[in-house]
Amino acid sequence: MECRWLVGGDAEDKRWDEYVMQHPLAHHYHLSAWGQVIEQAYGHRAVYLMAEDAGATTGVLPLIKMNSWVLGKVLSSLPFADYGGICADDAATRAELLHAALAYCEQIKAKTLDLRHCDPSGLGLRTFDDKVTLRLPLQADAERMWEGFHAKVRNQVRKAIKSDLVVHWVGEEGLRAFYRVWAANMRDLGSPVHSLRFFRAVFAAFPSTRLVLIATPQEVIGGALCLYFRHTVSVPWASSLRAFFRYCPNNLLYWEVIRAACEAGYRTFDFGRSSYGSGAYNFKKQWGAVEHRLSWEYWSRHAEAQPIVQAEGGSSYRAAMALWRNLPLSLTTLIGPHIRRHLSN
Repeated sequence: MECRWLVGGDAEDKRWDEYVMQHPLAHHYHLSAWGQVIEQAYGHRAVYLMAEDAGATTGVLPLIKMNSWVLGKVLSSLPFADYGGICADDAATRAELLHAALAYCEQIKAKTLDLRHCDPSGLGLRTFDDKVTLRLPLQADAERMWEGFHAKVRNQVRKAIKSDLVVHWVGEEGLRAFYRVWAANMRDLGSPVHSLRFFRAVFAAFPSTRLVLIATPQEVIGGALCLYFRHTVSVPWASSLRAFFRYCPNNLLYWEVIRAACEAGYRTFDFGRSSYGSGAYNFKKQWGAVEHRLSWEYWSRHAEAQPIVQAEGGSSYRAAMALWRNLPLSLTTLIGPHIRRHLSN
């Protein structure tokens, strides 16, 4: 067995993605194009590691090298994503990939290696397991799916429809409308926004990506970006304007994605990660989604160091969030991407 750094190019990317598409534990974020997305949007270097045995691919580890004034020099798999980490055929291959990644950490003097596994890797790494993902098993019949929801959920969807909210499915042409809503919500949450360039890169890398928008007769007030991978539809980015929350736009938004996924034959809807017990967690849980505690694992050069996601959530960061919420939207949209580049979440 040998581990080598992926050179890139159509042939290499094809081999990588063929492996990812057939591996039962792989996710959308293991696809090779995510490295290109992050490089194009933020200038971080993608360093992808592939394990081979007798010419056959036996494992992959996508890594992004970040030089951050917040985090220092780190390797992450994968920043800005719910999942990542090592995807391999067996324990021996996982260990070889980790060994190669740690050797690279020594070479570049990286402070931290961040691996966002869904399940424990068995590699003896330190863990941060305060995040959960919520997934909803889908039925082929959307009507049966609807009938299985709690009455409160159905009533909130009906309220949105009775409030004259309408649904539009669009491609990249709807990105500006979505971004306006998403940027406003991120400001209200106290979090720096991704760049519009980041989302354009996602559309360019993954042509199947779709947007669902919720609108009044006058304006778009909500939206979700949908990614498609094998039998799963996921929504990593979704928002609605707080001024319209009384009309339940988020309920209509998620029901529309679930309905369309059922009709298209998908078997799982992935709500994405949340902090346990948060408002977002409770919203997702009410749909009957099954929670799965994530196993984000990390190596650090310093024994006392915190995992990346925890380092970004300290008291100084929380104080900055409170300040951010009070800034003008035009300013947070302008400077947010420059800050977001130095964060991993």
